[in-house]
Amino acid sequence: MTLKELRSCTCKELGTLAKRHQIAGWSAMRKDDLVKAIRKVTRSRKRDNGKASRPRSGSPAAATRRSTQRNGNPAARPLPSNGAASATMAEAKPDVDSIKVRAIDAQWLHVQWSISASMRARAQVALDTDWHRSQLVIRTMDVTDDDMRRGAHVCVGDVVVDKRAGSWCVRVDDPQRSYRLQLGYLSPAGRFFSLVRSRLIQ
Repeated sequence: MTLKELRSCTCKELGTLAKRHQIAGWSAMRKDDLVKAIRKVTRSRKRDNGKASRPRSGSPAAATRRSTQRNGNPAARPLPSNGAASATMAEAKPDVDSIKVRAIDAQWLHVQWSISASMRARAQVALDTDWHRSQLVIRTMDVTDDDMRRGAHVCVGDVVVDKRAGSWCVRVDDPQRSYRLQLGYLSPAGRFFSLVRSRLIQ
């Protein structure tokens, strides 16, 4: 995690990270001390991992690195597209969390979002060890029967999207009903961490 992401975390979230990294005396530390300690231990482990994985000059990995340096970076893999969904790369890291939904036709919605580094950091802390195995999904909620008394939200489906994407297309089966969309991370155990929620779609 970057310094900016660490500073955006709450003391409780930093405490969880410090405990995970087995930092001695973390419970008595102030926020600034927690940030420094976590930053120090993650940098140290990153350096150790880099030394352990550094290829020797005659190894195939080193040859691949030299080839890449001569020929430039290899082409990025194309984002998934099956005619029903499309993805676009987020060109810059946003500082705000937002989601916009636009109707393409009666059954297709175009969803565009931006997620801040601090929100991603909160999701990482909340999901803990499931973070790296979680999938980014758009969850469709049927809120047609929702009211202030019952709050009847019905999940009608999750669409897995590319974590690098900034937009996607989602299909709704019944255009006569009302929906809300949520973007979030879904863990293998079924735990859902919501990042942003759309306005009412009718």
